[in-house]
Parts: sequence; structure tokens; C-alpha cells
Amino acid sequence: MIRGETCPIEVLLVEDSPSDALLLQESLLETGLGAFVFTHVECWADASRCLCDKEFDVLLLDLSLPDVAGQDTFLRARAEAPHLPIVVLTGTGNEVLGLEAVRHGIQDYLVKGRSNERQTARSIRYSIERKRVEETLQTASERHRLVLEAAGMGVWDYCFDTSEISWDERCRNMWGVTQRDRIDYASAIAAIHPADRAAFDGAVKRVLAGEDGGVYHREFRVVWPDGTVHWIDSSGQVFCEGEGKHRRAVRFICAIQDITERKRAQEQIRALNAELEQHVAARTAELRQTNEQLRREIEVRRQTEQELSDAELRYRTVADFTYDWEYWKTPEGLLQYCSPSCERVTGYTSSELAVSPELLSRIIYPLDREIWQRHESEAMAHPAPRSILFRIRRKDGVVRWIEHTCQPVIGSGGEFLGLRASNRDVSERKQAEMDMQQLREELAHVTRVSTAGQLAASLAHELNQPLTAIRCNAETAERLLAAAQPNVAEAREALDDISRDSERAGGVIEGLRALFHKTTRERRVLQVNSIINETLDLLRSQFVLQGITPQVELEPTLPEVLGDRIELQQVVLNLLVNAVESMSQCEPGLRRLQIATGCDENGEVCVSVRDSGHGIQVQPISRLFEPFFTTKSGGMGMGLAISHSIIEAHGGTLRAMNNPDRGATFRFALPICQGDRS
Repeated sequence: MIRGETCPIEVLLVEDSPSDALLLQESLLETGLGAFVFTHVECWADASRCLCDKEFDVLLLDLSLPDVAGQDTFLRARAEAPHLPIVVLTGTGNEVLGLEAVRHGIQDYLVKGRSNERQTARSIRYSIERKRVEETLQTASERHRLVLEAAGMGVWDYCFDTSEISWDERCRNMWGVTQRDRIDYASAIAAIHPADRAAFDGAVKRVLAGEDGGVYHREFRVVWPDGTVHWIDSSGQVFCEGEGKHRRAVRFICAIQDITERKRAQEQIRALNAELEQHVAARTAELRQTNEQLRREIEVRRQTEQELSDAELRYRTVADFTYDWEYWKTPEGLLQYCSPSCERVTGYTSSELAVSPELLSRIIYPLDREIWQRHESEAMAHPAPRSILFRIRRKDGVVRWIEHTCQPVIGSGGEFLGLRASNRDVSERKQAEMDMQQLREELAHVTRVSTAGQLAASLAHELNQPLTAIRCNAETAERLLAAAQPNVAEAREALDDISRDSERAGGVIEGLRALFHKTTRERRVLQVNSIINETLDLLRSQFVLQGITPQVELEPTLPEVLGDRIELQQVVLNLLVNAVESMSQCEPGLRRLQIATGCDENGEVCVSVRDSGHGIQVQPISRLFEPFFTTKSGGMGMGLAISHSIIEAHGGTLRAMNNPDRGATFRFALPICQGDRS
């Protein structure tokens, strides 16, 4: 919509003649070509202030003003109002000045007296619309430029009359030329890759001939001066003038874009697609092979399941009639089979255990559940034949001992199919073993008491020394206190000696009492060196009487063992007493006794007792450890047998051997204490 038809045109009239300004306003209003609202000023300074205070649609400017004139007038106006349409209305009819004004963006140049009121009105209106169109075109051009920049595109314009090509900066960059290089059609064609040149030239000629609707699109390569090759995407259109046979092409405008990276990406995609096809083909072959392998595995599994079913049937047939309680547990922990003997052993029927598999763990005696849980976990994680002993509480509340043996069930293909277990009630056997152990402990106690008789002389000598000292110190203290001037200090020293000697005698008696006292077995973490030193203290007088000086070589960093102190002390005492007795017929100067501790190649704690007697005259030597076998005229034949059983009960070994020169060595080994030390 043209301004002035519905809303008035705001006109800033800059005219130094008030009469001319008034006449112009009246004549323009009388033309009927629109409504005008005038703001009149007589100098540019006032016009400048008005431009700051108010918006106008057009500036009607005289070039002869009091403060500025001629070309400086419209230059100043254009500088201060760059977006406002300007119409010059002046009395100066200078054509050069008029052209200069138009060149600087003045919309029209009117000379007073040569243009009437209607021409002036139309000029004002057309100037406004022309300015609006120019701004619209400028906006569109700017948008077009932004689009080209965003797309990375360049534009070139080929003029057929001059054979010259005008390039923008992006287009030249894509062609590999600088702003100084002059480019025509021939040089542009020469820069195209030889393999693409003929196709490009042919496509252009077809478009120029009117084919393809005058629209052109082509992809080709350009060789830059440095020898690098770049791919170009080109789209263009031919513009013609004239009609019929006089129609001819005058311009060819083309937009180009560097698609080198896209071409590389496409090439990479093609390579990746080819590689992907190879992978797909290889994967397909693998899947076929896997499917075939899976089919074979399914067949093997079917055969295994059939074998398992047959094996279960055979196992069930046998187990149903066995005296022991048998069951078969799957890898998932479910009972696949439970024999009828379950009810005889546990009081629960096989159907009760099948309905409640957790019942199998609940019947385990509380103190043995940790052992059972560890066994089950290890049996499932590392299938192998295993055996353990534990207690259960039957349905009627009676506690029974169970000997449990299990072994893995392995299919023909090596797969783990579960555990097959056999459970035997060994309560009577366990009770017999406990009775036997009690008898063994009774016999060991008897042996210890018997040893006391053998040590009577040594013990009497050991006790006689502190008792004699006590008597002498008591008499001395009595004399000191009975004197005319009692010597209390020396009497106190005598009494202190009595206290120390009594403690020494008490220590000997306490050691003997502990050795020969009948106690229950109690395993603790022990230092073997400490046990040996205590035993040596008991035999000190015996060694003196026999003229023996023991050579003691104890490893200071010896690991601890788990055992019963009294039992192990009995073993050491028995071996030392036997060593002393074996040297009783030797000359005093030839009696050598060596006690040593250390660790062997198996990492066990070793104790050796070596003497210089007449050695072992029995073959085989292992007969020494048989019950009631003795080489002594008055011996019972139980000392070494009991020692052997004690060491074995501690998980160790006891051996005897003759020395290369003379005498014999008895050596026992005990496992190192590991894990819980409580």
C-alpha cells in the first residue's frame, strides 16, 4: 500500500524562503494526490534537531540554506539521515550537481520552475516507495548472501557478449584463483579436470542451445594451480533476451559449492559399506557355523539327557534298596532323587525333603552347619569326590553322626549334571571311637604316672635343693632374731631366700601336677619351643645325675601349632627319657643329647631328639610304635605307642632312625597353625 492514500505523509521541508515554503505546501495539498503533513525549517541545524526528535517519511531539501549550500547540503543530509528518502527541490538547475546527488542516493532532483505541483507530489510518493523497494531488495540480497555463506556457496556470472566471468570471493577460492587473476570462459574450462572437461562443456552448450529448460546442474573436478583436486557441485540458469529467432543468451549465472569433503565422506561410506558387507558375509558364515554347532550341541544334549535319564533310572533302581541314604542334587541345588532310606536315617520321608529342599540344611546340627555350608559351596564350585563327617538332628530330636560322601555326575560331553551323595549313619562307630579315645587318654595318664616313678630320684634331687636351702635360711633367720641385738635386715634377706626357694619347689611340684593330672583334651595355639623348655626344666636334675649336658638348638622364629600342651609335653618327655636311658650303658664322656627345632621342606614344625646310645636294634623300626612292644626288661611297651597316636591325632608324623655314627634320632612334625587362632 502506497503511503498517503490512507495515512498522511510526514514531510520535513527544509526551505530558507518562508513564502516559497508556504506556497509549496498549499499547492501540494491542492493536488489531491495524497495527504501531507509538513514540518518547515529554514536551516539545516533546525532540520538536524527535527530528525532527532521525530520520524519523517521524506525529506524535501533546498540546496541554498543559510548554514550550508550546494553538494555539502545533500551530503550532510545523507550522512545524518541515511535511511530517509530525500528529494531535492532547488532553484539551481545544475545537471552535474543533479547527477552527483543521484549518485549519492538522492531519490530525485527537481528544479523550481521546471516542475509543477503534481510532479513534485508524485516524486515525493515515488521516492518513498522506491526507498522501500530498495530496502526490501537490500534485505533480500543480504539474506541471499547469508544463505550462500552458510552453505559455503559461491556465485559466478558469465557474460556472453564479453566472454568475461565475474566471480565472488568464495567462488574464486573454490577455483583456486586470486582476486588479481582475470578469468574468462576458456581459462575456467582449462582449470576443470581433463576427465570432466568435455562433459562440463557439453552440458553448458546444451543449456545455451535451449535444451534442458535452460537449467544446468553438474558435478565435476577442478585442478588448482598447486595440483590439488577439488570436487565442485554447480547449478545454474541461462538468461536470454529477444523473442523467436532473435532470442539469444546473454548471461549465465551459476552457483557452485565445494563438495570435496562430501565426496571423501561418500567414498569412505562406500568403503565402509563394502567392509560392512564383508563383515556381514563373515558374520553370516559364523552364524551358520554357530547354528550348526548349536544344532549338534542340542543333539548332544538330547543324548546326554537320555543318558542321564537312563543313569538316574539305574541309580534309582540300586539306591532304592541300599541301606544308606542316597540322593541326587542338580547343579541348581534341587533334589532330583532321594532314596527311601532317608526316613530311616533322618526320620523325614523322601517326599518331605522333595517338597522342602531347605529341610536338608535345617536338620544339620547347629555346630556343624558352617562345615556343611562350606562343603556344599566347594562341591558345587569345584566338582570332585569329597567326604565329611557331621551331625544331624532327626525328626524325633535324636542327634546322629553321618558320614557323607559325594561325587560329581558328569555327562558324556563333560558337562556337570549335579552331585550324587551317600549318607551313612555312623553313630555307633563314632561312639566306639570316642570310647577308644577315652581309653587312650586313660592309658596316657597311666603312662605319665609311670614316668613319675622313673623320675623319682631326679625329682627328689630337684626338690631337695630348695628344701635344704629353706631349712638353712630358716635356722639362720632364727639365730639372727634371737641375738641380743637382732639383725633384722639380714633376717629379712634370709626370709626372702626362703620365699624364692619355696616358689622354686612349688614350681617343680606344679609342673609335675600338671603333667600327671588327668584332664580333658583342649587344643590351643602353642609355642613348641616353650613346651621343650618346660620339659627340660623337669629333667634338669636327671641330666645332672647322668652326666649329660643337652645341646639345645631351638629356632627362634618357629611358627605356632595347634595342640594339647599336656599331650605334646608327654611326647617330648617320653622321647627325652628314652634317650637318657639309651645312653645309661655308655661312658659318661660319650653321652651326647641334642634337641633341635625347625621347619622341614613341607613347611611343618619339626622336633628332633638325637642321642649317642647303642641305636635301635629292632627291624623294622616301625615296630617300636606298636602297643606293648618294648626293648626294656621292665618296660610296658606303651610309651612310644601313645606318643605315636598323640602326634597322629595332631595331624603330624613320628619317625625313628639310626644315626650314621652311633645312637638314634626320633623326629616328629606338626602342621603349622593357620586360619582362626581362637
